[in-house]
Amino acid sequence: MTSGMRERTLWAGTRTRICSTARKPRKTVSEWMRQAVDEVYRRYLGLPVEWTPEQQEQFLDMVTDRLDRKAFDLAAELAPAAISQWTVEHGQHPDYLTTVRLNETAQENAREAIARELYDQIPVPGEGTEHLPPEPITGVPWESRWRDLRYRAEPTEAIEDLVDQVWPSDRWTAMFRVVAGYLLATRHEEGLELPTSPRHVLAERLVPQINEDLVALGYPAE
Repeated sequence: MTSGMRERTLWAGTRTRICSTARKPRKTVSEWMRQAVDEVYRRYLGLPVEWTPEQQEQFLDMVTDRLDRKAFDLAAELAPAAISQWTVEHGQHPDYLTTVRLNETAQENAREAIARELYDQIPVPGEGTEHLPPEPITGVPWESRWRDLRYRAEPTEAIEDLVDQVWPSDRWTAMFRVVAGYLLATRHEEGLELPTSPRHVLAERLVPQINEDLVALGYPAE
């Protein structure tokens, strides 16, 4: 649903930690991200029918926080690459204002990528699923649940640390590790074995599953 995403004014703000020269107050990332999360879940995806309002709010808060951190981590990966490319193309390091602009562009690209993942979960009209309530979570097998934003477990800090150990950032991209986090979180919820190091047999065996989800989201396999 990238076309729908582009029609929404989600990118009005930037993180003040990247650029402190903003001339007027801007929305924080969590504000516009929460607006996107609310729209996608409440208007299109729906929430499990058995959840209380408090459970719904808690879930939406967790999704928003997770997407915020994903956008920040991806921007932190994109910005140095953009600066390095600019340096190669121009034969010198960028000045302060150019560096700020490159950082802002990297952040906007990261936000778009993360929001695209969110909006791509919206069913295409005509599939016959837009008016169906979400199936109770107990009826969804884990192999399907970890790919579905409505049902998959949110990675804890321990799971995120484990992902960093098994698939380190010097080899795997931020998006790969984000998807891997959801897979490991759901496997942990099911009591299934988790990889413990890059040399663990599951570290290699789970890569095709992660790549399949990456490709479905519009990212290249790794």
